[in-house]
Amino acid sequence: MLDAPDLPDDIAALKAMLIAAQAREVRKDERIERLEKLVAAFKQAAFGRKSEKADPEQFDLALEDLETAIAAVHAEHEADCPSGRPQPKPRVANRGSLPAHLPRFEEIIEPESRRERSAPLIADMRTLLSHHRARVAGKSPLGEALNYIAKHWDGLCVFLTDGRIEIDNNSVERTIRPIALNRKNALFAGHEAGAENWATIASLVETCKLNAVDPLAYLTSTLTAIVNGHKRSRIDELLPWNYLGASLNFHQ
Repeated sequence: MLDAPDLPDDIAALKAMLIAAQAREVRKDERIERLEKLVAAFKQAAFGRKSEKADPEQFDLALEDLETAIAAVHAEHEADCPSGRPQPKPRVANRGSLPAHLPRFEEIIEPESRRERSAPLIADMRTLLSHHRARVAGKSPLGEALNYIAKHWDGLCVFLTDGRIEIDNNSVERTIRPIALNRKNALFAGHEAGAENWATIASLVETCKLNAVDPLAYLTSTLTAIVNGHKRSRIDELLPWNYLGASLNFHQ
């Protein structure tokens, strides 16, 4: 609020300021109402009756909607406030990142180090799993899980000899997370062929991201090349990791 010495002496200017202040108050009420509706919908999905609850995987999307709405409110508030007045800093959302004051260490683990440090742990793990596998029924949930591990044990141990392989599949899980969150939206594809086409496009988009390629630019250039008669025998040239940039013209 302006102090009395800052108010203009002109009556018309005072009226204009009053009208602008009233309009800002109306917009604030609209923002509050919008946020209250989002919060109410989220509470209903999280804590409502069983039939009203949403899939837990959809909670992240709801949180993103709330954060987007809050950011929009902050932007509108800053636009409404007179220039030159210090603005309160919005709270920084921490979505699981490490606090800034904690030290970071980067360590490159070579295959030799893996064999020295991980191989004994893997051997102990196999001994433990074999011991419990012999004690539980093979048809029980635990027995089926142990049988599954035993079936894929050789694949688990590949990371010990190949430095390109990671011990976990977290990078893949992060890649398919947007697709998993969009699962409900893709339930009604209209036709089986439509679902398969959607899966193909989603795979191409995520592959572009893994190769630091703009998906829109890649799909635009690729579809253009196909329309212009790109040969099927040279399909490898159209793969995302062979894409060179938005200005690329595929060789005909």
